[in-house]
Amino acid sequence: TLGEKWQIELTQTSDILSTLAKDREGITTIAFKAEMDSEEGLNNAKELLTKKEVDAVCYNLLDDAKSFGGNENSITFITKENVIDLGRHSKFELAEKILHHAQACTA
Repeated sequence: TLGEKWQIELTQTSDILSTLAKDREGITTIAFKAEMDSEEGLNNAKELLTKKEVDAVCYNLLDDAKSFGGNENSITFITKENVIDLGRHSKFELAEKILHHAQACTA
């Protein structure tokens, strides 16, 4: 048995989005942003478009810390041209919707 208490030591990794080669043809980069700030969350997500130089951002407004990791999510797909509410769906359904919109970014 592993015991009743666990202790995990974490190490901060490098900023993966900043290190990706985004200028290669056929590469679409998408950032994911979870926020609990209903007033500034959307603006924070939009800032990632230029800050991280990505094609799109999937923004997830959380009700609280307990709502992270559920079976369903609500995603807003953000590009420089559009803000599209993908609605609340299962993670699999949202993955399909994100893929559809990500493909449109490169079309």
